[in-house]
Amino acid sequence: MKNVFIIALPRSGTSWLQGMLGLLPEIATVRETHLVDNYLRHLVKSWNNEQKEASPDGLSAILSEAEFYASLKVFSDRILNKFLDLKPNAEIILEKTPDNLNFVPLLHRLYPQAYFIHLIRDPRAVVASHLALKKERWGWVNANQNHRDLALKWCGGIEKSDRARDLLQDRFLEISYEDLKSDRNSTLLKITTFLELSYNQDELARLIPQASAIDLDNNKASFPTHNPFFDTRPNFFRRGEIDSWQQELTQEEILDIESICLRLMSSRRYKTT
Repeated sequence: MKNVFIIALPRSGTSWLQGMLGLLPEIATVRETHLVDNYLRHLVKSWNNEQKEASPDGLSAILSEAEFYASLKVFSDRILNKFLDLKPNAEIILEKTPDNLNFVPLLHRLYPQAYFIHLIRDPRAVVASHLALKKERWGWVNANQNHRDLALKWCGGIEKSDRARDLLQDRFLEISYEDLKSDRNSTLLKITTFLELSYNQDELARLIPQASAIDLDNNKASFPTHNPFFDTRPNFFRRGEIDSWQQELTQEEILDIESICLRLMSSRRYKTT
């Protein structure tokens, strides 16, 4: 069984990508499990804190480090293998929680043979989407965060992805939201080739129908609750256009974001205004 993790900054289009890949018969996936950020990371933090004590209580009294991480692996396997209940013949378990970007070394330690797909999106679009969340009752963006704070967060995420690339080598693939939007089938072919699945673009077009962000937002409550496309929050799937940030951000905000993100934007060939 092959494990695959999608990593990204939130609001980069990961639910769309995950939902499309989940339509392939070889891939089993469910909504975000938050396996690492809500569960495993707290156990790892407690373990690391114990190591700082002269005479530690806790699991260190009975487990070696190897045994501790082996126990985490058993728990993780139990969760991820539940995906197969929904698609027993699948060959790939795909987990998508954007915050996995912060825990690549841990995931790599547990699953050294796993594949990682990093989805990158124009920082101006990511910032615009986060600012829009501040208007939604369900949004998680801190009310005090402005466009500059969010631009810095984007930079931090890209730097983490660069470290992930160095760690993972040929098990890391970066694709852009913009390529996925403008040349979907070619980009999906790149992903399936990376995952060692045998498809051509015509087959992918047949198995993964086109769906706009508006279509998804209108129909999101009709999917099964485990499906990545299921959601009941208003405006969860927004416009989805590549350049919609031009209408959503002020010129001052755009210039500030470009100034903060210039170096990393250039490295990904994002052009400034």
